[in-house]
Order: sequence, then structure tokens, then C-alpha cells
Amino acid sequence: MSPAAATGGLRPPVAAARLGSWWILAAATLLMLGVLGWRFVADPSLAAPTRDPAWYTWRANVVMEDDPASVVQGWGPAGLFSGGYRVTVPVEGALLQRVVGIDTYSMAKFLMLGVPILTGLALGAGAVRSRKDPVAFLTMLLATVALFLTTPYVGYLDNITVLFLLSLMLAFLSAARTSWGARTALFLIGIAAAFTHPTTCVLFGMTLLAVFVFHFVTSRFRLGEALKSDGPMLLSVGLGMSAGLASWVVGIWGASANLKDAALPPPYTKSFFVARLLEWIGSMQPVIVVPFIALAIGSTILLARRRRVPADTFDVTASWWLFPLLGIASVALGADAQVSGDPNSPVVPYYRFMNATAGPMALVGLGAFALIWWARTQRDRRSLVRGFAMIVGVVAAAWAVDAVSLTHPQIPSKVLGVVAVVAIAGLAAVASARSEGTRRVFAVAAASALVLGSLGFLLIDGVEHRWVSATNQYPNVSVRGSLAAVDVVARAAGARPLVLIVNDGDTDDPATHTNTAYGWAKTYTNVFRTGLPGTSAKYQATYLGSLENFLAGRATSSTSGSIGYDRAAESHYQELQLRERTYPVPPAVFLVREYYGGLCNGVPDCTETSRQQRLEAALAEGVAIGPDVVVIQGPGLWSPPADVVGEANVVANATVEALEHHPGPLANFPHTLLVIAILALLLLVPGGLARRWFGLDSTIDRFALIPGVSVVLVMLAGVGTLAVWRGPLTMTKGWAVVVVAIGIGVALRFADAWLRRPLDAFGRFFDDLFAVFSNRDFSVLMGYQFLAQAGQGVVQGAIFKALVFGGEKGFDISVAPSADYLLKVVLALYIPYTFLSPFVGVFIDRFERRRVAWWADILSAALVTLIVILVVFPLGSGSPEHRTWPTAGLIVGLLVAQSVARIALAIKSAALPDVLSGRDLLQGNGLSQAGGGLAQVFGIGVGTIVAGQIAPWVGVLFGAAVLLAGAMVSRQMRRVEARRHDGSLGQEVRRILRTVVAGVEEVAGRPAAALGLSAFQMLRYQFWGFVLMTFALYAKNLVQGGNADTLSQILSGVGGLVGGALGLIVAQRLKDRVPPIRLLLGSMLLLGAATVVLGGILTVAAFAALLFVGFFSFFLGKISTDTITQQAMPDDFRGRAFALYDIAYNLGFIVPAAILSVIWIEGNAARTREILVASGAIFLILTAFVAAWSRRIRPDLAPQDDLVGDEAAELARSTES
Repeated sequence: MSPAAATGGLRPPVAAARLGSWWILAAATLLMLGVLGWRFVADPSLAAPTRDPAWYTWRANVVMEDDPASVVQGWGPAGLFSGGYRVTVPVEGALLQRVVGIDTYSMAKFLMLGVPILTGLALGAGAVRSRKDPVAFLTMLLATVALFLTTPYVGYLDNITVLFLLSLMLAFLSAARTSWGARTALFLIGIAAAFTHPTTCVLFGMTLLAVFVFHFVTSRFRLGEALKSDGPMLLSVGLGMSAGLASWVVGIWGASANLKDAALPPPYTKSFFVARLLEWIGSMQPVIVVPFIALAIGSTILLARRRRVPADTFDVTASWWLFPLLGIASVALGADAQVSGDPNSPVVPYYRFMNATAGPMALVGLGAFALIWWARTQRDRRSLVRGFAMIVGVVAAAWAVDAVSLTHPQIPSKVLGVVAVVAIAGLAAVASARSEGTRRVFAVAAASALVLGSLGFLLIDGVEHRWVSATNQYPNVSVRGSLAAVDVVARAAGARPLVLIVNDGDTDDPATHTNTAYGWAKTYTNVFRTGLPGTSAKYQATYLGSLENFLAGRATSSTSGSIGYDRAAESHYQELQLRERTYPVPPAVFLVREYYGGLCNGVPDCTETSRQQRLEAALAEGVAIGPDVVVIQGPGLWSPPADVVGEANVVANATVEALEHHPGPLANFPHTLLVIAILALLLLVPGGLARRWFGLDSTIDRFALIPGVSVVLVMLAGVGTLAVWRGPLTMTKGWAVVVVAIGIGVALRFADAWLRRPLDAFGRFFDDLFAVFSNRDFSVLMGYQFLAQAGQGVVQGAIFKALVFGGEKGFDISVAPSADYLLKVVLALYIPYTFLSPFVGVFIDRFERRRVAWWADILSAALVTLIVILVVFPLGSGSPEHRTWPTAGLIVGLLVAQSVARIALAIKSAALPDVLSGRDLLQGNGLSQAGGGLAQVFGIGVGTIVAGQIAPWVGVLFGAAVLLAGAMVSRQMRRVEARRHDGSLGQEVRRILRTVVAGVEEVAGRPAAALGLSAFQMLRYQFWGFVLMTFALYAKNLVQGGNADTLSQILSGVGGLVGGALGLIVAQRLKDRVPPIRLLLGSMLLLGAATVVLGGILTVAAFAALLFVGFFSFFLGKISTDTITQQAMPDDFRGRAFALYDIAYNLGFIVPAAILSVIWIEGNAARTREILVASGAIFLILTAFVAAWSRRIRPDLAPQDDLVGDEAAELARSTES
């Protein structure tokens, strides 16, 4: 079948198809590159626009000249200048300087020119793959470049770079369903994105999950269909991003970094953020953008209905990528004067959600294409007339909105007038034209003019008002001269504190109640560091305040009582003191004219003359080393030698002279050609070599995606090379990075010979593993379970963020500070449901299970919402410590969330034999165990992030919404019991105790079920009780001066993930050959032996190995006991059987915690060894007992899942009579 046929005849006409030729693509790209770059060509002295690129520039200098690992560590007061492993942009910048041969201040220019073009190419290729029309490439390129010139994107290099990477992903999403090349691309891009901007990655991951949920819902809750559609892309992207984020924690360059360093919100007020938000929205011209977005989404829906097939993944994902914009809805949170980050303040910098998505770019480009495509393909005259009439109405509405100044800046009336004339002319032309061909020409011309006029205005407006100019560059000519002098002096100063004195107004803005000295100090420091050698950045510190106070050795305080100013000045002063303690020699102190403001602070009747006098007096305290920069002199301060001062002045003046009388664009032409040739090598060769593997076969694919793929390979080669070959990125090392990137391209060029076979085998294994999801009833049951556990995780993560219990933040047994604390947490969490569980089992057996599931989720969501209203929302972001009722309310919320998850698991366990049978039952239990664990962990992560970035109450409410979604899915469950239950609530309540007793007797009367329950209890005691709890208590002794909580979470998380994954794989491999009882005994033997052997070696490595073996053994043992019990019990008793499992689950925490509270000796290694080795030995004895028991009851271990229907009903009546 041809591509056109496969897409409903979307093949463009010949004239449009010609627009996909090489020369048209190149001409359009060069045109956009010219629009962005002509000012730089005309004036090479210009630096990159805005001030944000300074941060990336000095970090690139550190990578080039110092240990790259130092760039990922903490920088500045409270991590003000930190970025962790957000290193792809600095590495790119360092490579551009070392390999390509450009200077420090040109690095950011090249990136700010290249990233919008690369993003437009990537989105254009994705649009053409979706719509099969090269016109989509052209509209996408225009829309992308135009929107990149709006305020949310200009200058934020990390943000726009990660948006480029994520946009590149969009082009491969659809192909990932069947292509290993596309899956490989998504995996590699995911790693690169995690090293660029993790918070945006998380939001994109949530977008992809939203796409998955959308397909899950639209497929009528068939999880198998959703997995078939989106599973490959989710797995590829998820593994890639997880690998990248794990490298942060592991420390791929030799130093670990905290993911919190990925984003640091400024401590400003809600009013400030609202004003900035309106500015950002206004710069995007919503009256232009919103209609195109609506048209894109509408055309996606209509096209899918017309073709009667699901919409392309590119279109759907682009639509759902608007999801991060929901973050701006937090504008309703907090009072105007509340400050982000303050206790009890729900204020977040929600304007930053704006540049966390390229969804508007993709949708505006798609909407523009849809308009032209409609005009070209619509043959009905009346439809064309109605369409253009609607366009005239939209233009009129846009004019009205703009006229009342709802957004700023306003669109000039001339522009709106021209657009209106074009729309009216188009309407008149299609209404009056008689022939179809003429109407089509007029319609296409008018639609094209509307697109070019509106998006062209966005582009020109951005170039004129937000792009580079002499006044909109982060170091102007004067500052560049000053920084050249600073470089000379800093090199001569050596290893001593390099102090920059900055100041700003110390009053709050009356409109926004905000003092922005914090931001200006950050900006000035970043720009100052671009003038330092990379080896000197670690010596630098900034003093915020007056020179007089600095010389007096004290922090500056606001003369107007500004809390924001005082906090910023104090934190910078403390950082300065730390630097002076680290390098106890006289500091070199710099004062730059442009950075020393606040000259009227506390001065009554201050005039411009007095301001200037105070500035000159400050400058007179030092020796001039260049234009407008001095080194302060005084007691205890370092003074540069006369020859250094002379050299600095010469260099500064020469720099200013060179910038003011810069050469023309054709000067040093051979060097320019060399730069172009090396850039071509970097952009074309690595990706070009690998193009066949990645499936880049068409002209547009090769033209648009090869450069993006090349950039990804160079990024990964750079990060990887510095991980292996430590030290600064020298020129030699830079070229080694290029060789590695090309080598990866060569390896992938021949991947069919060495990579495809193992990947195909891997794919077949996963196809077999997930084959049971083709069973609709199993898919719905798993969907319900996963949503219940995810909802529990979200609520748990959000509440953990707020809860303080026993003096400890959180409520987690994996980071227990003492055995007594551990026992308190365990008793609070697990005692209540232990008493409730038997009665829940009765409801599962005696009522329709989907009704039980529905009401459990509904009531839990309602209770959680009530707790939000009564406890979490009033608490804000404050602490409930020493407050009884808020603490109790939060614990009740945890118990409710835990209960609904336990009910869901009991329902799942009871119902699973009704939807699966035979050997598929073990496989189903494995998928349930693994998927449920991932859903819960993901939910905890989402809840923690939402609670930390927005507010805990938002996270808890989101968890309640997930539970409601689970309730909706539960209504779709079928075949989850062997027969219909018609008993009334009153009848069952009256005989509930008898029913509980009957369930216990039934389990006891079935030896296989009793064995399964007993073995599960033993596994819980040994692994979750003695091994994990002992590790949690002893972890602090394994890390000298480190963070024991982080160690516990890392080892538990990695061990659980890897051990569970391996358990799932082993279960799938062995399910057809090894009966569950043998898997159970093998897992118990392995756990006991590992505890005895490794329990005596109290090292991080030994505990890591023990946790891995433990999670693996428990996973296999748990699904084996589940299967044994399910096969042994009739349907009418499974709910009560697995209610006993819940009791065993809880006792598996309670009993070991109680024992440890008695025998634990804090910090005693000998006692820790005794506990682990003794528990392991006892567990091996119990394993031998279970083995002997299994031999005695071998006939009972045969599957008995035919005990359903009338036989089960008869058995139930006879037992309970």
C-alpha cells in the first residue's frame, strides 16, 4: 500500500510535492537563518541577546579549563548558580570553541541561531511524516522560528535546547511502533534530554503518559491496544530519560548531583509572577496563535474521523503537549504579596511553564498547514464561502480583543487591516469565482497570504523588539572591555577569592511588592564570570551591598525594610565568608561601574548629581584596570602589581577598539570557510552515517533530521568522553569527541549486522510477555489496579512532602532514623487496615466485585478530598510538626490511600483466575506485580514533584482525580467473578463474622492455599522485615558524612527496579517449564542463602547485592504464592483468602519492627550481622519445612481453577450453612 493510500489519500498535488525538493528546503532554511543571523553578520561584535546566555558561557569555560566535574556541584548561595548535570549546552559550547574555533562570546550566538532552526527542521519533518505534504514542513519552520523569538524562549538556552531534543522525538514517535531505528533514536535523545533540562523532561514524560491514557480511554479501556500503540515509545523514551537521570545521581563525571539543582525558582511575589506571565503571553500574540492552535486540533480530529483510523501520534502528542501550560493555572494560588519558597506560601513561578513546551509551535505550524490544505482540497463552493466567512469573523474578533488591550504589546492596526483585507478578498473571490480551478487558486492564495501575513508579523516583530541589538546583549562593548581586563588580573591573582561588588535598589516595587536585587546580583555575577578563566570561577564570590559595608566587614541591610533585599544580601555575604575561609588569603575585589547601583539607598532628596558623586567616590577606592572597572584597594585586600595593571588596561582598550571598529563579514575569509566546513562535519557526518538505521529515507527526512541526530550523537559523545577521559576539554579531547560521534554513526550504519538480531529477540520476548494484554478483561482489570496504585502513590508522595512525624520529615520506613521511630511508623500505617482487611475480603466475595471496586475508589477519593479541605489546604506549604490534628489528618489520608490500593490488589488477586487460566496465570501475576509497583513508584514521584513545585494540596487532589479515573475503569470490568452475587448489604452485615470464619476455615482446609499463605508470610518477614528494615536502620553507618536517606532510596529503588525486572523476565521464561512451587522454593532458598552470606559483610556493595537478590527473590516468590493460592481456592473464597494475604503483608512489617525495637543496638555492626545472619539461617530452616510440606501435599498443588460456577456455589453454601 502506498503512503498516500495508507493515510486516506493525503498525497499532495505535483505542484505542492515540488516544494519538498532539496533546493526549496534549503532556500527556506537559509531564509530563516538569514532572518535570525543577518545582524550578527553585519556587526560581528554583537553578543547573544538577553543576559541568560552568560550562565552557559562561564560553565563552558569551566568545562574547557577546569575539572568538568566541578561544574555539576553546588555554586553560589543556596545553589543560586548551580545546574547539576544540565551540561549538554556547556559541552556544546566548549566543543564549538575547541573544535570549530570560535570565541567565547560567539558560542552563545551560534547556539541561539542554530537551535530554533534545528527545532523547526525536526517539527517540519514530523509534520510531513504525519500529513504527507511538504507544505507542512514550510509552515512548521516559519511558525517555529517566529515563536522562538517571543519572550518565553529568547535567551533560555537550556530550555530551547531541550525543546529541540523533544521536538526531534516527535518525528520518531509513530515509527517507534515497528522500527528499532526509531526506538533507538528515542532512547538516545531521551538520555541527551535528561542532561539538558530534567524538569522539562518530566513534563514531556507526563505528556506521553497523557497520550497513552488518551488511547487507553478511547480504546474503551483496552490496555493491550494502548500498549501496542504507545508501549514502544514509552519504553524507549522512559529508559533513555531514566538512564540520563540516574547518571545525575551516580555521578557520571565523578561527582553526583542533586536533581533539585535542575531548577531554582526566584524568591519573588505572586504579583511579580503575574506581571511576568502577562508579558510572556502578550509577546506570543494570542490573537494570532490561539486560532491556529484550535485549527490544528480541530483538523486532527476531523481527519481521524474522515480516515476512520486513529490520529497520527505526532498530531496527538503535539496537542497533549499543551499540558504543561496548565501550570499557569496556579496563578490563583496565594496572596499578591506572598513570596515563592516561603513557609505556607503556595506561590510558584508559573510563568516558567510557558517555555516548558514546544506544543504551541507544533500546533501553530499544523494549523497554518491545515488552513492551506483546506483551501487546496475543498471543492464545494458553499463550504469555501462558509470557511472564509468564519475566517473574517475570527479576524474581526482578534481585532476587537486587540483593541481593548487585553494583551500587550498590541498588534499595529495596519497589520490587522491587511489581514482583514486578505480575508475579505478571499471571501469575495471564492464567492464570485465560477470555475473550480479559479476558486482553488484564489482560496490557496488567500490562505497562504493569511499564514504569511500573521506568522510573518510574529517573526518580524520578534526580530525588531526581542532579538539582538546594541542594547539587548548580555555584555555590551564597555563591559566586554572590562571583562578582558578582569581576565588578566584574575590570572595574575591566582588561588584567592575574587570578589565582585554589586548593588541595586533596596526598596520593594510598590506594584509587585518585590525587590529584584536577587536577580540582578545573579545576572551580574554570571556576566562577570564569563570574563574569568575557567580555572578561576571557583574562587569567585559576590558581595551584594554597598562598598562601605563591605570594607567594614558586614552585610548590607535594606534602608527601607525590604525582606527580599536583606535575604539576598545576607546569603551572598555568607557565601563570601565561606570563600574566604576556603582560600584564606587577601581577596581581589572588583567593582564594575554598570553593576554598582543602589547609590540612593537611604539617601534623602537623592539627585542624579549626588548619585554620580557617590559612584565616582566608590570607583576612586580602587585602581583602574580598564574602562569602568577597578580593583578596590585597602587593608587586607590584594592589589595587582603595576605591570599587571598596565597589561590589563592595554588589553581592555584593545578589546574596546576592536569591537568598535570591527572588521567586515568577509574579513578572515579562510577562517570563516574552515568554521563552516567543521560545522558541516559535525552536523552532517555522524547522523548521515546512521541514517539508514534510523529510517531517514525521504528527502525531507534526510534534510531535516540528519543534523538533529548528529547533534544528539555529538552531545552523548561529549558527555561520555568526559566520563571516561577525565579532565578539561582540550582541543585534542574535543576532536576525540568528534571521532567518537562519527564512530557511533559508523556502528549504527552497520547495525543490521550486529544489533538487529538481539533487538528482534528482545522484541519477541516482550511481545510474548505482554501478549496477555490482548485479553480485554485482563487489560481492564490491570488498568483498574494500576490506577488505584498510582493514585495511592500520588497521595502518598504529596503527603510525605508535608508530613513531619517523630521529628523526621516524611513518613517512610526506608529512611528510618531509629528502631523506635520505625516501630511507630509501622504501627501507625499497618495496624488499622489489619483489622479492616477480613471484612473487605467478605465484600469482595459476597458482592459484585466491580461495584466494590467502584465504591472503594469513589469513597477514597471523597475522603482524600475532604482531608485536603480540612487539613492539607489550610496547612499550605507549612509544617504540621507539633500540631496533633494536622498530623493525624495527614496520616488518615495515607491510610485511606493505602486502603484503596490494598482493596484493589485483593480484588485483582481474587478475579485474576476468572480472566486468565493455566500457565498464563503466573505471567499475569508477574505483570500485575511489576506494573503495579511501577505505577505506585511513578505516582509517588509525581506527587512529590507536584507537592514540591506547586503545593501539597494540589498533589493530593491530583491523586484523588487518579482514583476517580480508576473508578471509571472499574465500571468496564467483566468476568471478574464466577457467578453473580445478589445478596443485600443487610444480610451480609448480619452474618459477616460467620463469613470471615468460613473463609479462614476454607483456606486452612486447602493445604496448597495454606502453604501459599504461610510461605508468603515467611517471605514478608525475612525480606521486607529483617533485611530491608535492618538496612534502613544501618544505612547511616555506611556513608561517612553523606546522606543516608539518599543511599537508602537509591539502593532500594535500583534494587527493586532491576530485581523486579529480572524476576518478571525469569517468570516469563520458566512459566511453561517450572511449576510455581519450584519457583517459590528456589526463590526462598536464594533469599536465605544471600542473607546468610552477605549479611556478615556490612558494606555498601554487600547491601546492594543483598537488596537486588532480595527484590528478585521476593518478586518470584510472591507471584508464585499468588498463583498457588489462586489455583487452590474456589472463586467464592478468593477475596477472603487474599484478605488474609493483606494481614500477612501488614504483619510482615509489624512483627519484625517490634523485634528490632527490642534487640537493635544503634551503630553496632556486630549486632547487625547477628540479626541478618540469624534471620537468614532461620529462614533457610523454614524453607526446608515448606519443601517437605510441599512434598506431602503434592496432589493438592495441581491447579484446581475449575472449582467455579455451580460447584463453588454449592461448596460455599455447604460451608457457611
